[in-house]
Amino acid sequence: MQFVEDPDEGFEDDDEREIAVGLARHALGSGLSYEGLSKPEKGVLDQVVKMAFHDMGLSDALKLEPVSPEPITLIQAEAIVRQAGARGLQLLPVLAEGRRFGTDERPSQPYFILAPSEVVKMREELGALLADSSIQWPFPQIAASVRSNLLSVLDKVAGKSGLALYATLT
Repeated sequence: MQFVEDPDEGFEDDDEREIAVGLARHALGSGLSYEGLSKPEKGVLDQVVKMAFHDMGLSDALKLEPVSPEPITLIQAEAIVRQAGARGLQLLPVLAEGRRFGTDERPSQPYFILAPSEVVKMREELGALLADSSIQWPFPQIAASVRSNLLSVLDKVAGKSGLALYATLT
């Protein structure tokens, strides 16, 4: 999956673009919420969210900074999710599936936003998972890579009061 460079390229037609503009205004005016939206509107809002956080979107205005040295791969995310599911950990599955902000729903455009308290919770879940020496990872380098590219990010963000975390899944 790649980001849309030109906002006009991200929509099928003028109607979808008009819906997106209305949803963006709604989100900016009253906060990001999927409550009361139809399935197609939720899909369009997923696109709006991803474009807003894109470097051609609002990332400069929001003062967003990349915090991960390297992205984690889908293989790494799926390995984490398998281990998390076997241990009843609840937040780590968003790494592979994404999650619409403020819901438990999967987005049509894979992304997730963690509230500050969720950053701390994910850090705790991932730390416990990586500390479990009984886990046999599919590839030995997965644990080391996840430590440096995800756990370190969660440490950094969790250590700064009030910071949320946005991630896009590719």
